[in-house]
Amino acid sequence: MASTIEITSAHETLLGVIRRVRTRWRLKLALRGAAIVLGALVVALLLGAYVMQTARFAPEAITAVRIAAYIVLAALIGQYLVRPLLRRASDERVALYLEEHEPSLDAAVLSAVEHGKLTEDSPSRSPMLARRLVENAIERTHAVSGGNRVDQPGILHAAMFAAAATLIGLVSIGVGPTFLREGARLLLAPWRSAEAAQPYAIAVLPGNATVAKGGDQEITATLRGFTAEGVQLAVRRGAAVQWEHIPMTAGGDSAHFSLRLFDIAEPEESAPAAKPEPAAEQAADDDAAGDSTTDADVDRSPE
Repeated sequence: MASTIEITSAHETLLGVIRRVRTRWRLKLALRGAAIVLGALVVALLLGAYVMQTARFAPEAITAVRIAAYIVLAALIGQYLVRPLLRRASDERVALYLEEHEPSLDAAVLSAVEHGKLTEDSPSRSPMLARRLVENAIERTHAVSGGNRVDQPGILHAAMFAAAATLIGLVSIGVGPTFLREGARLLLAPWRSAEAAQPYAIAVLPGNATVAKGGDQEITATLRGFTAEGVQLAVRRGAAVQWEHIPMTAGGDSAHFSLRLFDIAEPEESAPAAKPEPAAEQAADDDAAGDSTTDADVDRSPE
């Protein structure tokens, strides 16, 4: 009985090495999968933002990019994270894995794991032989740092790649054009509807309004997603064909503008238009900004 207890204790010590190697193996798989998924996420954010910018952030383009990105990411997560981590490895398989990385062990660990499972109901195996095999395996694992060197390069490389992918993504989105940040925001916030997520627009108040004949009305325009040096209000009075362009007054910054229309005697239609500033951080091109203003038409009708 004493010999069996000694074998069990030594065997548990050996299994501690096996568990440590198994943990490092799973850590390598997790880091490798995370690196692949993070790299794909960065590519999806950059490529998706470019596609959405090219399509002027149309709702259909936003939805299509979202679906494509989520499908690819889900497939990669399943293939390189979930599936590898769900695999189970027996003690014998981990022992063989350890010996493949530490050839000096010379099958000692695998033999010890197999013989170390000696129990009282398996008298066919020699307790003395099992104890010697386990003790010899433990001594050999001490000589190779207890398995702590297993997968060290793989773990380091995977961690470095994951960190590099994260850094590239953060730098690209942080200091890159505005459309990259807008695209990342749209992809990382799928609960926002594509129609309500337009990054470039001009919000106009009060919208459609009815005023007394000969009265006046103040119109305010707030730029969203970009700034401009100036905003013009295009006004078409009554049955006129030509549009009259009237500069709006800046409201203290380059995103808020206002204008008061006086002596409104007939129905008027108006729409603001702004040209983005040429600063490096402004990514809203003229076409995108011009297209966004069409959603801000204002009608004026007298009583």
